[in-house]
Amino acid sequence: MNLCKVAIFPIVLISGLVSCGGSANPAASPGGSSANDTSGSPGGDAPDKSSASSDDAKPAAAKGNAADVAVGLQTLEKRSASLEFDLNLSKNGAGSGVQHGQWSFSEERTLRVKKAKNGIIQELEVVYGKWEAKPLLGMTYEVPTDGKTYLVAFADKLSIMRGTEKASSAEEKAVTSEYGWVGNPSSLRQAMLDTKMAPEIQLTASPQVSAAILGAIPGVDIAHAGIKASVKSVKSQPRQTATLEVAATFSIKSKKTTFDIELKGPADVDVATGWVQSMDLQGTANITGQTDVPKKGAMDVEGKGKVTISRHSEFR
Repeated sequence: MNLCKVAIFPIVLISGLVSCGGSANPAASPGGSSANDTSGSPGGDAPDKSSASSDDAKPAAAKGNAADVAVGLQTLEKRSASLEFDLNLSKNGAGSGVQHGQWSFSEERTLRVKKAKNGIIQELEVVYGKWEAKPLLGMTYEVPTDGKTYLVAFADKLSIMRGTEKASSAEEKAVTSEYGWVGNPSSLRQAMLDTKMAPEIQLTASPQVSAAILGAIPGVDIAHAGIKASVKSVKSQPRQTATLEVAATFSIKSKKTTFDIELKGPADVDVATGWVQSMDLQGTANITGQTDVPKKGAMDVEGKGKVTISRHSEFR
């Protein structure tokens, strides 16, 4: 198993700007696709006006059919996050200086529909591109999926395979957190449909909806993130896309330091798949706790920061 590990350094070493190498080189995308399955449909209600035809050679994105989830439909996604902050250091109530730091990461992923019926994705290929991130205080983050390709499929139950091998428990947890909906309408798609796509109606919150909107973020327990989202508008071409207004709150914990984060911004979501096509959230971080400083020991910290999270996808 390959693990991507973030090196850890105390913040005093991050005086000045700390930049992220955040380059992401997506793994090679396997070629080929299968014809649409005509066997029985998995559990869950199928969305209306959705179909998949084995005679369709062109991806759904090229045809502009909003409800079509066709075999071969794929999207390349680029994810990134950044955090810039200033910390006031003190000990026993006495100030001991200000430290400035930056942290960021980026990643690429490719999603490809391998089997679908009646608008329901039954097999989804997920290609995780490599990513790098600079250290954030004492945070360690491991990525069991780094640079690997998985087939997420639903028959009698959900299965996650890496080639001919069954995914490990750590891999399954990471993949399922975002793609465990395969075999049913995606969690975000269903949440949008439940609102009848009416403006200002808030989507029902759930860990699955939070994961679908935010995606995996280093050091964040997405299942406990606070997400509020409502449909602002809907456009029909080239694919039916809903623009959501999103507000998110979550915490990043690094040893004894806590970054409480609040973000707001728009997100465009493809209605047929529930895949986020673009999202740009901006907000603030409130920082409290302690950090270890060489030769000075544990220091109390408090500070403020600016945070951005973005996701941008392109159908191919």
